[in-house]
Amino acid sequence: MESFYPASPNQVPADLIEPSSSYKRHAWLAMASLAIFVVAYLGLVGWLSWTSYRLFSAVSGDAVNVFLAISTAFLALFLIKALFFLERGKMADEIEVSAHDQPRLFDFLHRLADEVGAPRPFRVYLSPRVNACVFYDLSLLNLIVPSRKNLDIGLGLVNVLNIGELKAVLAHEFGHFAQRTMAVGRWVYISHQIAIQIVAKRDAFDRLLVSLSRLDIRIAWIGWLFRLIVWAIRSAVELMFNVVVLAQRALSREMEFQADLVAVSVTGSDALIHALHKLTAADDAWSSAVSFAVAEANAGHRVIDLFSLQDRVIQKMRGILNDPGYGAVPEHPADNPRDHKVFKTSMTAPPHMWSTHPSNTDREANAKRRYIPAEIDQRTAWEIFDDINGLKERISLRVSGGGSEIQSVSLDESLKRLDAQYTWMGVNPVFRGAYLGRSTVINAANISDLYGAEPTDPAAALEVLYPESLTDDIRERRTLEEERNFLRGLSEGTVKGAGPIATYRGQDITRSNLSALIDAVDKKFAAIDGKLREHDRSCRIAHLVAARCNSPRFATYLRGLLSVHHYATHAEADLNDAKALFYITTQVELSRKWRARAKRGAIVSAGKVVYDALTRVHADSSAVLLDSTLLKRLGINSWSEYVQELRLNPPTEANLSDWVGVCDSWIDSALSCLSALRFSSLEQLLEMEQSVAYATRRDETLPEAPNPSQVPASFPTMCPGQEREKPNTNRGIFGASNGLSGYLETVAKAVAAVCVIGAVVWVGQITGHATVNVYNALGRSIHVTLGQSATDVPPFGHRLVEVGDAKSLHVVAVAGDGAVIDELDATLSGRGVHDVYNVAKAGVLVLWTVSYGNAAKVPPHVLGSPHWLNSRADLVFEPPPGSIQTQDGGGTRSVLQGLGSEDPKKVLGPVASDREEVVRIIRLHARWDEPSSPFAHKWQELLKLVDK
Repeated sequence: MESFYPASPNQVPADLIEPSSSYKRHAWLAMASLAIFVVAYLGLVGWLSWTSYRLFSAVSGDAVNVFLAISTAFLALFLIKALFFLERGKMADEIEVSAHDQPRLFDFLHRLADEVGAPRPFRVYLSPRVNACVFYDLSLLNLIVPSRKNLDIGLGLVNVLNIGELKAVLAHEFGHFAQRTMAVGRWVYISHQIAIQIVAKRDAFDRLLVSLSRLDIRIAWIGWLFRLIVWAIRSAVELMFNVVVLAQRALSREMEFQADLVAVSVTGSDALIHALHKLTAADDAWSSAVSFAVAEANAGHRVIDLFSLQDRVIQKMRGILNDPGYGAVPEHPADNPRDHKVFKTSMTAPPHMWSTHPSNTDREANAKRRYIPAEIDQRTAWEIFDDINGLKERISLRVSGGGSEIQSVSLDESLKRLDAQYTWMGVNPVFRGAYLGRSTVINAANISDLYGAEPTDPAAALEVLYPESLTDDIRERRTLEEERNFLRGLSEGTVKGAGPIATYRGQDITRSNLSALIDAVDKKFAAIDGKLREHDRSCRIAHLVAARCNSPRFATYLRGLLSVHHYATHAEADLNDAKALFYITTQVELSRKWRARAKRGAIVSAGKVVYDALTRVHADSSAVLLDSTLLKRLGINSWSEYVQELRLNPPTEANLSDWVGVCDSWIDSALSCLSALRFSSLEQLLEMEQSVAYATRRDETLPEAPNPSQVPASFPTMCPGQEREKPNTNRGIFGASNGLSGYLETVAKAVAAVCVIGAVVWVGQITGHATVNVYNALGRSIHVTLGQSATDVPPFGHRLVEVGDAKSLHVVAVAGDGAVIDELDATLSGRGVHDVYNVAKAGVLVLWTVSYGNAAKVPPHVLGSPHWLNSRADLVFEPPPGSIQTQDGGGTRSVLQGLGSEDPKKVLGPVASDREEVVRIIRLHARWDEPSSPFAHKWQELLKLVDK
């Protein structure tokens, strides 16, 4: 162990890794925000569950109550199911290793874990990535019980680091193991998984709602309503959790700084920063090596050492970019190392493995704030592994794919094939990277726009082309382009984040300043891009004029090469843009499942756009006449023969399914041809321009030029900013976003979600409670108190009174002067039944059955004058409808009616056989009816008769 474990710094301050006050403050804020989210979430679950229970057991319920009870139960289950998940912390393509397989590695890891005071990893995996990370299984149980941590070590990372730098990277990961606030991170992550289950996951619940939405409109509205409510709940959960994420991200930033300091405590201030500096080049080189290996496997050549290819790509790019520091640690000054900065102050987007971490400049400042000097062990990180060659081959074969029948080739052969890809003229260091990753013709609608003002001295003009300063301009353009894409991604939502998620020129990026930063970067990018385009025009015109002075025919040949490159670039861009329109339209329209016919029409229209662009490429092929040098470079006889005849019919609604299945091959074939022409024409142009410069310097005659290439007189161009308008990929009201951006999107979603959920809460509050229909058959207004509720009932009128969740009521009816007319204790009946209070039993009630159509007549049923009635009548004290619609042509409606407002003889008629009841009713009306009521005098006359 002592032979390969790097020594740690001698003098490390005891309080170096003590949590700062900022760290503690953010930890408390993260805990508080998480607690609020949990309480709100569980509160919503509890309210929905309680409301469902209350509605199911509610008194005086009906079909509406039952429907609402089922609805709230459904929504409660929708939220509850998200609590039961198991997130497997398994990485793709990894290989698990043990102490038996890799004893040196495990000795190294165990000693490092012990040194930083962290638990040892539960399992260790090796993967084919430029990465090192901790991962673990998660479930709701882990809110209480910590998960056992697994460590993944990417060998693409190991390959570019020395052993001291790898120790720093792994110490950073173990630094998280040792942090007590990792529990906060774990809790937030578990809550995040719950939020994802709600917001993003689609399962049987959603399929049920979609199925309901497709049924007859009499049922489909239920699906539409529930989808709206589910969207509102998802939006509310997402918005609430964004607050947690904001607080946790601030804590995470502090946690990363603390983990960095753990690495500093065992490796010094420089090792981790040097590793970070290497990672961007390592990421890019590894991607290139993997792409090469996959292409080689498809061609029948199996790569056995991806890691040597990664090294070679870094070496090649270092020369192409003329950047000695590319993928390498910059020279470290012997004096004042504390002030030496590896990263410049800019928007330094972290590499993939640390994409959620603070900016590189901030991490370097944190690591060197209290500078800890230490020698960095320069031996390769492979020193801590056993069977290195076997491990490299095993990973390489795993990544490159292909069956066992593919023959492996030697490393020398693979390197030779890789080197051949870097013989392209555009990567020649003499061009300072001017033709890497950028088009020199895409901004020009006409070929004349590609030439600048003619120089008076072509030979002198050639000598000042491609100066050393061009390297800096290209690098600045590349940096600004990355920054612009990153900032636009933040604005458009393709890059997620909130709060200070990155830095730009030392300034935190927030939502409030994002728009201004985008404008500033756009202006800087436009300025440097314009400067480079002017240089491109100078190159083209200088070589053209020099060639014209030497051989006018050669100048025409050069112009023909540029016209072909211009045509191929724009034709390819036009077809790619049409293809993007088609696929985005298809994606959007297929998500709108309730508009089947409309979506086919939109897809067909977009298909016609890409078909027209494809047709133009094939139709123009006969007008593209390539010179002999281009034909030879492409290895073809003619462009029209190469492109071939288009045998694809235009899309229609009838053939759409079949057309979609075959259009890809035609589109990709045309794009492949145009790409090859674009690439070859630029290669030939640059070679011929170099020939012109060489002949001009030596005053030699240029060789005989072939007949120049020709392109169509007119063809579509696709300059930046002229792209076709694409459909909004956001999914509308039932999707994750409504197409707005920034604060406007957040406010709109919040308002919509609050309104919908508020409506659900309001409906839940006003339904399911018991109601009592109070009927007053007396000829005076009466004040009735039912438990905690009260109402005034007019003469001969009725009132529906909400009485809450009570099971029983004390009822009191009083006259205007306060005299008690009636008093009783009543028991409420339960759901599906109407409770009716007949004040003082003064009214005679009759149950009528109204028949419609061919329904049989049903005689009325006299109920007498009950004090408290439980009725299942369809209508209570309400007139029946004039007609109803039924499938069998007939039907009935039951109506509960009171006879209090009728002539006394009609009122008493149904109970005439019960003299005691007749006398009681007469005495009530004679005692309590107002003298001004319609039949007061008749009740008084009847009272005189019964008193005789």
